Amino acid sequence: MMGKSKKVDTLTHRIQHKKKAILEALRLTLGVVSVACERIKMDRSTFYKYMKEDEDFHAALIEIEDYALDFAE
Repeated sequence: MMGKSKKVDTLTHRIQHKKKAILEALRLTLGVVSVACERIKMDRSTFYKYMKEDEDFHAALIEIEDYALDFAE
């Protein structure tokens, strides 16, 4: 049986994996949230939760927005 610490580590790992996946999808879609979420099968509400609660995730989003703006110019 898995201990509580092991379950938390596994959950944390899955969340970090999902965050990396959505950031990559956002890079590929030039920051289009709905398309990126659809590609990796993530609810937009989860995306916005990550954005609100994780400063590093939010900072990465700003970098992607800057990249998308540079691409558009």
